[in-house]
Amino acid sequence: MLKPSILTLSLICATAMANPDITTTVDLKPFKTTMQGELTNRATARYAIAAITARDLEQDAKQFWHSYAALEALNQVRYAPVAAELQLKPSALSAWLKGRSASLYYRFFPESMLKTMAKSTDSYYRELSDVTAKVAAQHRTFYMYVLEQEQAQVEALALAAAGKYREASVRLDEFIQAHQPKP
Repeated sequence: MLKPSILTLSLICATAMANPDITTTVDLKPFKTTMQGELTNRATARYAIAAITARDLEQDAKQFWHSYAALEALNQVRYAPVAAELQLKPSALSAWLKGRSASLYYRFFPESMLKTMAKSTDSYYRELSDVTAKVAAQHRTFYMYVLEQEQAQVEALALAAAGKYREASVRLDEFIQAHQPKP
C-alpha cells in the first residue's frame, strides 16, 4: 500500500526536478503589483510626450521626443497581452496628472526636467531589476523586455539631459528596430 504512494511521489518529484519551470502554485501578486505600476508609468509617458510634442521644439529635441513616442507605441503593443492576461489597466487619472505635470515641467525647465527624469528612471530601473527573481517563468521573457526597454530609456534620457538629443534619439530608434514584433 505504501509502495504506490512512494512511486507516485517519486514520479512527481522527478518530473519537477527535470523541469524547473513547473510549479504547483505561483504567487502572481508581486508581479501584478509591479506591472500595475509599470502600466501606469507607460501611460504617464504617453501623456507627457503627447503634450511635449504638441509644442514648438528645436529639431533635435523634436526628433528625440518622436523617438520616445515610438518606443511607447511599441511598448503598448508588447505590454497588451500580459496586461490582458493579468486583467490590468493603467491608473488613467494618475497617469494623466503626472503626464501633464511632466510636460509643464519640461515647458518651463527642460534641462532640469530631463535631469530629473534621467535620475528617477535610473532608480526605477533598479527597482524593476530587484523584482526579477519574483517573476513567474511564463512572464520572464516579457519581463526581460521590460528591463531592456527601461535600460534604453535610462541611456537615452541621460544623453538628452546632457543635450545630446540626436544620440538619445538614435539609442531609442536602435532599440525599437531590434525589438519590432516578428510578422
